[in-house]
Amino acid sequence: AALGVHPAELAGVLVTHIHLDHAGAAGWLARQGVPIHVHPVGAPHLVDPSRLIASATRIYGDAMDRLWGDMLPAPADRVIAVEDGATVAVAGLTFRAIATPGHAKHHHAWRVGDALFTGDAGGVRLPGSRLVAVPAVPPEFDPDAWRATMDRLVAETDAPVGGSAATTLYLTHFGAVADGRWHFERLREELSDVVAFIGARQGEGLE
Repeated sequence: AALGVHPAELAGVLVTHIHLDHAGAAGWLARQGVPIHVHPVGAPHLVDPSRLIASATRIYGDAMDRLWGDMLPAPADRVIAVEDGATVAVAGLTFRAIATPGHAKHHHAWRVGDALFTGDAGGVRLPGSRLVAVPAVPPEFDPDAWRATMDRLVAETDAPVGGSAATTLYLTHFGAVADGRWHFERLREELSDVVAFIGARQGEGLE
């Protein structure tokens, strides 16, 4: 609204993954006529979000409505499944989907020019901070897949196909990062620490 744009004027929405803090408004936007581009595994859950809502309710319980409001089903003809490596042309820009599992199996990063929108595959980092955190949430946390994802995203910052490097990561949480290789090195270390922490406590019989 501050930019003078109505939601129905949006040319498209590119979803990294379907967790509520990333795609909770996708159904509402789709009902305004906006095309929603999403990983093929996530697409059915935007059309029928009942399982997604039930899973989130297990975590948030009575706080669901206060935290998230209503997640509306998206009209099926507004939801476009995008395969790994496919491109989406929106508003004069071309975005390339990069399958990036680990945080969730239905996760894409999106590359446009020298910008790489990482979703949660790039971790969490506050502006100006050197702390990189791992959003390791149930039920699909897969550290081996995430390590392979980081290899793939580092390649985008170094020497990707086509010869131009991604110079800026755009983390959903929280903003632009210019030191991509260092960032992923720290994320890899933090991921190992998380796995060791959880493994030790599982060994102690703790849930």
